[in-house]
Amino acid sequence: MSFLDWPREPSRPNRASNRLRQRVATELITMFSAAFPTVTYSLIWDSMLINAQAWRLGMTRNVFLYGGLVRHPLIKRAGLALALAHETGHHLGGEPRDVDLKWM
Repeated sequence: MSFLDWPREPSRPNRASNRLRQRVATELITMFSAAFPTVTYSLIWDSMLINAQAWRLGMTRNVFLYGGLVRHPLIKRAGLALALAHETGHHLGGEPRDVDLKWM
């Protein structure tokens, strides 16, 4: 766990697996970036966090996909696409809205 109690991967897979998973994540991010050009997608490969995150800085909508999630052995291409779609939904999903975080 991290200081935020987010789950972290215990160890990293082998190089071949890493290359494949990084390529898959990059391809998905490219597809999502083309489909949703108002959102900036980033792969935070070196992070061991098993997570994805939607956040805003000013008017810039961001989605981070963390390396720990990409490298997790039970998470496949469809799972990564689902995580990206979920985080994109925080920015573009419409109602219902969070009463405290008006942008979400």
